[in-house]
Amino acid sequence: MTNDKYTVRPRSLRWQSRRGSVVIAMLIIALVIISTVTLYLRNAVQEMKYSERTFALQQSINLAEMGAEEALYALNNEDWSSWTELANDRYYRAYSPNSGSDKVYVYVDAQTTSNVWLATGSEVDVSNGSVEKQLYIRLGYRSMFANGLTAKNQVLMNGNQISVDSYFSTSGAYNATTNVNDGGSVASASVEVSSVVLQNADVLGYVSTGGAYPEVGSQGSITGYDTPSGTKIDDSRVAQDFYAEFPNVSQPDTSSAYTSLSGPFVGIAGFETTYHFHDLYIGSKGTLYVYGDVNLVLDDDIKVRGEIVVMPGASLKLYIGDEADIGGNGVLNINGVPEDLQIYGTATNEQEIYLHGNGALSGIIYAPNAELALKGGGSSGVFYGAAVADTIELKGNYEFHYDESLKDFSPDETYQMLEWRELTAATDRYPLKTPSSLTTYTP
Repeated sequence: MTNDKYTVRPRSLRWQSRRGSVVIAMLIIALVIISTVTLYLRNAVQEMKYSERTFALQQSINLAEMGAEEALYALNNEDWSSWTELANDRYYRAYSPNSGSDKVYVYVDAQTTSNVWLATGSEVDVSNGSVEKQLYIRLGYRSMFANGLTAKNQVLMNGNQISVDSYFSTSGAYNATTNVNDGGSVASASVEVSSVVLQNADVLGYVSTGGAYPEVGSQGSITGYDTPSGTKIDDSRVAQDFYAEFPNVSQPDTSSAYTSLSGPFVGIAGFETTYHFHDLYIGSKGTLYVYGDVNLVLDDDIKVRGEIVVMPGASLKLYIGDEADIGGNGVLNINGVPEDLQIYGTATNEQEIYLHGNGALSGIIYAPNAELALKGGGSSGVFYGAAVADTIELKGNYEFHYDESLKDFSPDETYQMLEWRELTAATDRYPLKTPSSLTTYTP
């Protein structure tokens, strides 16, 4: 019923209006939920893609480093059987590790054996594409003699007139005026207090320890040519973060070695020979002459009261299994080049090497498990070269002249990494997928 003042709407129409409002609200809520879920799923997908790519990038670096390890193995073992030689001493290899879809590419330039460089890269598949990484790596010989005196544990200089400096044997004999340098280096890998005790010694060069500050007496010094006048201890020449590894050394093959002497000499001029004895004793009037390149292998002791003479053009590698007591005139290296006299301590536990001869010693000593004592015979002792041992003690009046030419000396010619760099710019990268063009590239 309708009149001029009132309109009456049926109850069913009001109920339908309320239902419509509820439906609209539910639709809005549903749209919000759908939008939220869609955004979440989109973010989840993006996050998954990002995680996949991040993982692939790390995997790519790992694969590139795997290629570098393959190159290092080939260099150290001189085994290029699975490589292609693109040109003289330049090698290439491409392979898929584990027979998968990933790729590794490696190029090695070994034209200069003491300074090898390589480019290694990898390609890892991801959704809708792949990721790639490239590395530039430079390798050099692993030197046992990066310092003049290196000890696992303590270096002790127990005397009032001990001096350490350096020179270059490649420039001739040591000369206090014309062939001397401020690179005489002393190092201990120990973190203990008193790892390096200089007392009153003078080091013209550097001192490094594994953590402790070197102990220097009132008359001692650590200086260089650039040290300010009046400074006794130049802190710029002291390091407390030294670390080194000391691998044991083994005897060489002695299956074809001579086992007896036929006179007061070993070796044949112009040839390499090996001698294998249980021990060796040279009396006060005895002399053993060395000709050619000689490996002298001793299972036990050596005692010298006379002399061993390394003749011109000859060399001696002396492997000592137990104790060494070398006095008298010691070992005379007529060539004057430390590389021509190499003394190795092959004991894997304790060992003592005592050098106290009258003459100057020009050589290198590597005995990582030995107590090495250097004592001058007569008025003073002189050592030209480098030494590595468990502990090192210099006694009395002693001059130690580190031959810096030994920094790159590697008796076994094994390689270590000197430089590692990721090539991120496109202009720095090498065309590792097109090996024919690699030989024209330089580092």
